[in-house]
Amino acid sequence: MTKETPILSGINDDLLEKYVGQGSGSILEEELFGSYLSSFCQRNVFPFVAGEALIGVGVEELLDLRELLVRKKKIADRESGLSAIIFKMKHDPQMGRIAYVRLLPGSMKKRDQPS
Repeated sequence: MTKETPILSGINDDLLEKYVGQGSGSILEEELFGSYLSSFCQRNVFPFVAGEALIGVGVEELLDLRELLVRKKKIADRESGLSAIIFKMKHDPQMGRIAYVRLLPGSMKKRDQPS
């Protein structure tokens, strides 16, 4: 079992009961990841990856974690509609603010406003 179990046990009462009653070996990896993802989506847990981008230490781990969390969150939020990540903003003298986005699930039409 991973070192995250005691931390998540303090957030999830079911995991805490299982951890205290039966030990960390009784918690399945799927339960742990499900609790982690749920806590992440509710902003109760914030992932942390140590590294140094200039020399490439920790970059791969950060990208792997981001991909995993985004993919799992997308599956969990599939019926919620449009989701996007803004990766660049710029100002055009004629058009005003321009946002470059990556659409995840859903669709968007010209001049749509966020709800």
